[in-house]
Amino acid sequence: MEINFSQTNTKENSALSIASFFKSSILKCSKTMLAFLFTLFFAGNLLAQSGDFVTKWNLATTGSGANQLIITTNNSGTLTYSWTEVGGSGSGNGTFTTTGTGVSQTISGLPTGATIRLRIQPTNLTRFAGNGADKSRLVEVEQWGTAAWASFQQSFGGCSNLTNISATDIPTLSSTTTMANMFEGCRNLSNITNIGSWNVSNVTTMISMFKDCYKFNQDISGWNTANVAIMQNMFGSAKDFNQNLGSWTLKSNVNLIGMLSNSGMDCSNYSATLIGWSTQSTTGRTLGATGRTYGAYASAARTTLTGTKGWNISDGGVGTCNDPKLTITTGNIGLFDKQGIRVTSDAVDNTWQVTSSTNISNASITFTWNTSSEMTGFNSSSLGVFARSTGITGSGNWSPVNNAGSATQVGSTTTYYTTVTGLTLDSTTNYFYGITNGSLSPLPVSIIDFKGIVKNDIISLNWTVADENDLTRYDVYSSTDGINFSLSGSVTATMPERGLKTYQFQDLSNKSALVYYRLKSINNDETGEWSSIVALHTTKTAVNNTMKVYPNPATDFINLEFDGIDPSNFNVLVMDMSGKVIYKLDGVETAINQYTLPLNGIESGMYIVQLSDEFGNTTINRFSIK
Repeated sequence: MEINFSQTNTKENSALSIASFFKSSILKCSKTMLAFLFTLFFAGNLLAQSGDFVTKWNLATTGSGANQLIITTNNSGTLTYSWTEVGGSGSGNGTFTTTGTGVSQTISGLPTGATIRLRIQPTNLTRFAGNGADKSRLVEVEQWGTAAWASFQQSFGGCSNLTNISATDIPTLSSTTTMANMFEGCRNLSNITNIGSWNVSNVTTMISMFKDCYKFNQDISGWNTANVAIMQNMFGSAKDFNQNLGSWTLKSNVNLIGMLSNSGMDCSNYSATLIGWSTQSTTGRTLGATGRTYGAYASAARTTLTGTKGWNISDGGVGTCNDPKLTITTGNIGLFDKQGIRVTSDAVDNTWQVTSSTNISNASITFTWNTSSEMTGFNSSSLGVFARSTGITGSGNWSPVNNAGSATQVGSTTTYYTTVTGLTLDSTTNYFYGITNGSLSPLPVSIIDFKGIVKNDIISLNWTVADENDLTRYDVYSSTDGINFSLSGSVTATMPERGLKTYQFQDLSNKSALVYYRLKSINNDETGEWSSIVALHTTKTAVNNTMKVYPNPATDFINLEFDGIDPSNFNVLVMDMSGKVIYKLDGVETAINQYTLPLNGIESGMYIVQLSDEFGNTTINRFSIK
């Protein structure tokens, strides 16, 4: 029994020992785990909640020294900093005890060629500038921290290798009054995270803030700029900056000299900016916007600024952009006239379709095209714009919108544009536009042949026509000089719309040796189109109309021998057979009745030469150039 008792006691003691061991182990494990979790939590929060200003620097880039870094600070007391080597084991810390404004601070003992992360605690820090000898070494801003920034003047000026400000927090700007030259010369900086959310309401100076910051183009339209007095050169040569700033509130005395000059702001955003600023009360400003162009739809806003509000604006003038309320597409299937026949000459081979998202009165539209779209015979200096609403292809009347206009070349490119204004557009209609030198409503008739014969001094004119359409008559005009025509008679149009017909007219009243004729086909609305000119010689003798022309055909010149014209003062006129003046020279003086006329630059063809003097004497003859 005693032995059994002892054995039982031993078992109980063993059980108690084992329980005690497990209890002790569990407690130790719990303490270790809690310590680990606390350390992890503390380290994470230290990184996430730290108010330090954190930047990254590449010491492999040439700077003030291989093992040092120089920055500039504004600080009212001691600054504490630390650094760690990115991808390495190096680290260090220290303090800046020198206080004041624009103080140069040096950090020594840095690893050669390393990339380091520099942390500056926020206490006493009011300004940082990395624009000194080590400005090319700054590559990133990772955190703004909680420093109460008083100034960002020249903070990152010339930091050409600063490509990214990845800091997701927002700098504390409640005490910041200047951002002058803040990012000037940051030629590779393309991202500043959350910059659109910065509170700049107390900033008064933004002079050259983004000047020469070539790659910056972020939306900062929501900034409160009501207190900014200096925006001079703010976006000067910021080549990629292309945002609408029309919502910015302008201080009454704000300096805008050179603000947008040579920036990347395009026609649409510059137009929107002008429109937005024209609604404000700011007057008498000088805006520098060299090279920026605005759409015709923004012309009224610009005029309000330069006229009513007394602004002086220097920009690139009217550009090619259109009102954003318009949707403009260019058809690739050509241009078709009233009868649905494709136009093949004297036009731009495009049809523009225009829709508007809202009703617009006094709208303007700018049409652009490449010279490769210009058909044979098209003249960009004298064009007409026509409109209809019946579609691109098929038949339908075209109405003239702007005739005898001209196109403007875009710089030295092959792109041209023309603008029409004063249009009324509604949101329920599709509009179609074409550009031509002629008319998209075809002639009321097609004159196939027009000629004349002389028999027994009676002149008979004959012409053959096809496809008369809404035609009433043919008016016959005659001239003795090929320039001044008068009505000789009319012939009534008698045929149906389709088919061929020949008409005849006899002129019994002619008294000249040389007479010119042309037809005018008259439509139902009394509009008309002219035919070509026919010149006929009769057997009649014209007074003072003796002139020899040789050589005939000619090449480089012709000799004129004449009688009945005062050789001391006469005029020379050369016309083609349509009556177009090719050459004109007044007040010619010769010693004899002979004159040599140079033909340089005149194309091959048939021509009429006329001499006249102050006494009303005229002599005419024909010649050809081979």
